[in-house]
Amino acid sequence: ETRFQELCEYRKVNGNCKVPHTQNPKLASWVSIQRTLHSKGMLSQDRVAKLDQIGFMWSPNYVPWETRFQELCEYRKVNGNCKVPHTQNPKLASWVSIQRTLHSKGMLSQDRVAKLDQIGFMWSPNYVPWETRFQEL
Repeated sequence: ETRFQELCEYRKVNGNCKVPHTQNPKLASWVSIQRTLHSKGMLSQDRVAKLDQIGFMWSPNYVPWETRFQELCEYRKVNGNCKVPHTQNPKLASWVSIQRTLHSKGMLSQDRVAKLDQIGFMWSPNYVPWETRFQEL
């Protein structure tokens, strides 16, 4: 309960529950333990509910789909396409790759497919239109 109150205070000041080890090692360790217990199904529903209420992120690296989509839109504005190289932006490039994989397995919602289609997303990154190849002859 003490660490939970400490986390609540941390969130008030910092706006999130991502406690760096360098700032508060004991609280950061407690946060990490909560995530581990949760992932193993060993955290009580009461504690899960309390942490959910304060906006606890169960995965510290989670980024909402809409956030990455907006990043892709910005990338497209600047670069004219959605082919994000891993060397330029590894996190966005991985997200793009995951969208292609989910789509190929039929696991991407129609809403998300439509949004990606609207910005000219290429589902096959190496696809070159027939006309382009014909012009190259």
